[in-house]
Amino acid sequence: MQARHEETAAFMACGHAKCTGGLRVCLSTQGPGAVHLLNGLYDARLDSQPMLALVGQQVTSVWGSGYQLVPVGECVQPWLR
Repeated sequence: MQARHEETAAFMACGHAKCTGGLRVCLSTQGPGAVHLLNGLYDARLDSQPMLALVGQQVTSVWGSGYQLVPVGECVQPWLR
């Protein structure tokens, strides 16, 4: 299903995983789009639901060059399995 916002996509995937028990996937762009996934990913983590998030990320050599880049891997590292 197509979502209009990354956070909605994450919650849709988490809800579908809760109903079906299967692995669900959500997609996001880099930067703020990836940050919007965090609430849904954390919800899935708390409820032990299988979920895969695919996030675009710029190479670290261009960080600090004006792009809206966020180290998403570092943000979610404490609660990854």
